[in-house]
Amino acid sequence: MYCINCGVKLAEGERVCPLCQTEVYHPTLGDNHGERSYPTERIPPSRVSPWGSLFIITLLFLLPIIITPLSNIHVSDRMTWAWYVVFGTILGYVIFVLPMWFSRPNPVIFVPVDFACTALYLLFIDLYSGEPHWFLPFAMPVTIGLAVILTTAITLLRYVKRGKLYIYGGSIIALAALITMTELLLVRLFDTISYVGWSWYPTLVLSLLGMALILVAIIRPLRESLEKKFFLEPPRQQ
Repeated sequence: MYCINCGVKLAEGERVCPLCQTEVYHPTLGDNHGERSYPTERIPPSRVSPWGSLFIITLLFLLPIIITPLSNIHVSDRMTWAWYVVFGTILGYVIFVLPMWFSRPNPVIFVPVDFACTALYLLFIDLYSGEPHWFLPFAMPVTIGLAVILTTAITLLRYVKRGKLYIYGGSIIALAALITMTELLLVRLFDTISYVGWSWYPTLVLSLLGMALILVAIIRPLRESLEKKFFLEPPRQQ
């Protein structure tokens, strides 16, 4: 006997399919209480503690922090390029591994922390590498602008229940403006770069995309039509 819904083979005593929970009924068969093919009780999944995996990952991040300075000192008798690896490894740990230590990491907190650590790493590269100093006139405003855009979008998406299309559209338009500002800062910082206007292409595309999302959010029939076409569940009215 087979399940009429999923096709799994059933024993004679099965009254409900153990996979899809479809009720088994056959008018020509009596109520046989044979041995069932699957256990009726459900075994709860075992939970694996993440602390062991995080400890191993932490040890893997410690390896380049320890080995790289030793190799650099052995070759050059002092620390030179190893600092880039050490601080870069710490930055990667803060961004990718540190949130795993928390059961429910809040991106509203971790995203600004990640950008702050990234800004400090870029400042270190600027100061350690020597001239020209590019952090204050270029890297800092770009990093702050991107941090503000992403943090604002994540905060609104997390705590505001409605108007997500407005948030997406506004964030994309702000990102387009940041791209244009990035090119202007590059031209201002490096005299050898002439203004070619390459940023207008992604800026135009992103601006049109952002305005299209806002337009969809404003026109309700269009929004509902797209939700039905792409099988999107509309937000529930509270």
